[in-house]
Amino acid sequence: MDGGSDESKDVMSGVLTVILWIAILGLFAQQPQIDISLANSLGIPHAYDDVIKLQSGDLQFYKMTTANGSIQVTGFQYLSQSNTLTNVVQIGSITGIEGTAHKEISTQRFGKYYVIYQYPRYDPQGLVVIRLDANDLEYRIIDETQFSSDFIGWSRIDIVSENHLVIALDDRLEFYDFASDSSQTLLDGADYQSSPIQQKRVYAMPTGHFMYVKDTCEDDAVETWFIF
Repeated sequence: MDGGSDESKDVMSGVLTVILWIAILGLFAQQPQIDISLANSLGIPHAYDDVIKLQSGDLQFYKMTTANGSIQVTGFQYLSQSNTLTNVVQIGSITGIEGTAHKEISTQRFGKYYVIYQYPRYDPQGLVVIRLDANDLEYRIIDETQFSSDFIGWSRIDIVSENHLVIALDDRLEFYDFASDSSQTLLDGADYQSSPIQQKRVYAMPTGHFMYVKDTCEDDAVETWFIF
């Protein structure tokens, strides 16, 4: 019985091998379906940090230069219909911060492009929230909030709507309104607090909701999730 079983396995293995080779030969025999041409390629002569696709189908390039106390924003566009690049323009200048800012978040959502810096990089004193719509720049400086020395913006901040972001501070979950430059506390106290080894996280959801998570590196600890 065992010998017959082994023989059947050998036959099946051989059949599968033949089928596989037929499939591979069939792929090689097919004509390529992709036509690649570099005739319309266009080199990019300007330096840039980020690129997004505009609703028109054009591409917007951004360059953000940080210095002590300021952030300079320049940009240029790729125009798809004419296959040309525009000249570099000065989009805006952000001042009123201390030290050199460090980029924590950059994302395109709700038809706009958002960039969040914290300054300085270590032991932060404030945040710079930048919103760009093509070459239109708006920004807010959040400097009346106490940040811990180990605050890490990329994991504790997320953009949850066109005008709102959520910040997981050490002692509370803050809902910040970009349009009015105001905020309100969503969660604090015992429900919000976690042990020192746990990390706080904020995640935006495609449905318009967002989550606050008390994450942990302990295998036997239970994570706590709040959905807003």
